[in-house]
Amino acid sequence: MNITTEPIEPRQVKLTVEVPEARLTRAMEQVGRELSKRYKVPGYRPGKVPLKRMIALLGEEGIRQEAIEALGREIMAEAMQETGSLPAAPVQVEVASESPLTFSALVPLPPLVDLDDYRALRLPEAEPPPVDASDVDALLERLRRDLAQLAPVDRPAEAEDVVELSLTARRAVAVAGDEAPLLQHEQIWITLDEEGAGRAGLPAAVIDELIGLSAKGSHRFTVTYPEDWSDASLGGRPVAFEARVNTVSRLELPELDDAFAQQVSDMDSLEALRRRAEEDIALRRRNEARDAHLEAVLDRLADQARLDYPPALLELELRELVGDLRERVERQGFEWKRWLELQEKSEETLWAELEAQAERQLRRSLVMQAFVEQEGIAVSEAEIRSEVERFNAIMASLPRAQRPDGDDLRRRTANRILTGRAIERLLDIAAGRVEADAAAEASSDADGAAVADPTAETSA
Repeated sequence: MNITTEPIEPRQVKLTVEVPEARLTRAMEQVGRELSKRYKVPGYRPGKVPLKRMIALLGEEGIRQEAIEALGREIMAEAMQETGSLPAAPVQVEVASESPLTFSALVPLPPLVDLDDYRALRLPEAEPPPVDASDVDALLERLRRDLAQLAPVDRPAEAEDVVELSLTARRAVAVAGDEAPLLQHEQIWITLDEEGAGRAGLPAAVIDELIGLSAKGSHRFTVTYPEDWSDASLGGRPVAFEARVNTVSRLELPELDDAFAQQVSDMDSLEALRRRAEEDIALRRRNEARDAHLEAVLDRLADQARLDYPPALLELELRELVGDLRERVERQGFEWKRWLELQEKSEETLWAELEAQAERQLRRSLVMQAFVEQEGIAVSEAEIRSEVERFNAIMASLPRAQRPDGDDLRRRTANRILTGRAIERLLDIAAGRVEADAAAEASSDADGAAVADPTAETSA
């Protein structure tokens, strides 16, 4: 084979391979043998029909093209091996010329990652907000509201009442081909406060329109959705509502006493419940602060790193991001094309909007893989086996069909252990608990160790 290479930035190489005619002939003979197994040719055994006879029966062009297709993958794999051009992503092989037969491919090379002086990275963790009595009061109030009873009232609805109503919403400005209501509830209960609006998926301005309505009363009104509304197709747009109130009720909350504490927890007194609530809020805030700190450290590590990677890696990351979004949309019962129309976006526009997020995820993934390698972090086979056995013991009562695949479980287990280990090491460095000039030490014996992707469950 005659192979030529042409480096192309960033991190790509164009391979061009001219194939000897004899190699194509052998490939056509192989295709002919395979085809002859499917066709009965008088006078020949299956798989033993000469190429010339198969060409006479099926035509040379079809056999040649099938041979070229199979040969392209084979030839390019050999060329990549011979030139050391190991691909970091799938390679698309093209026919550059049929006479002489020549293949070409743009091979994405493995990325180059320079973490710079990552051991000098410092980012102290901020203290979470302290918990005070008002925080505990707010939590207990939510618990009281969860146990509240509805008591019908014969008056106009007031703030914090609960109304049972039918509610329909349509775009105030019609969109071509979109005549269906945005929402249509024959019977829905809404608490008239901001939290109730959120649970119903409505702007707070809708609640303002419902306050003052009486049972059996109807009301038509228009609300302009906030610019930053989660559904971008509604942000800043007017929506026409039609509401008919069936009942108005007030919330009767239980007394805040020891009996209440016993009802909502295993605490025997209100005082004990308040202490438990304070501890729970403090724990949640510590976890939230740690998560935010980890996000900041990961971004700092990625920002200071120098990366050089082929465009194909970003395309793969973006494709996976869009695929995950589409899966979520369809799981909610939407047809993908229709959902895009409601967002007033084309698929190309969506890809462009998500590119920055995909690039952030890719950079994080690459720097964390490099970090794991440089720090010598690994997971031993014994650790993986022990965790898998423990998990299998827990899941033993489930039907086999509901248990995770063995290989997938092993991979996820390795990633989870490695991820935790890498994160702890990175946070230790950011906190100054690791000397900047210390030699990197392996966190476990590398013999028989399994290396996993440390970003598989943490990239965001």
